[in-house]
Amino acid sequence: MSENNRRLDEHLKYLKLPFIREHYQPLAAQAAEKQLAHIDYLEKLADGEAGLAAATEHHPTTHPERRASRHQDPGSVSTGAGLKN
Repeated sequence: MSENNRRLDEHLKYLKLPFIREHYQPLAAQAAEKQLAHIDYLEKLADGEAGLAAATEHHPTTHPERRASRHQDPGSVSTGAGLKN
């Protein structure tokens, strides 16, 4: 893991953004492959994090670092659509 990735990982952990922490690299690869704009990539990360937060509100037992993010497919970000052009 590069120094930049390590620091980003630490920041995302501190900010309690588990979906982004777990999925920013695979989604970045998908975004690059599909030549998506940075804002579209960022939107998918935010959508996934918001979806995880909403799910956590309904199922508070999953709250510790919102473990559900580890089980969500990065291609199925909140709507199941993944990254699209």
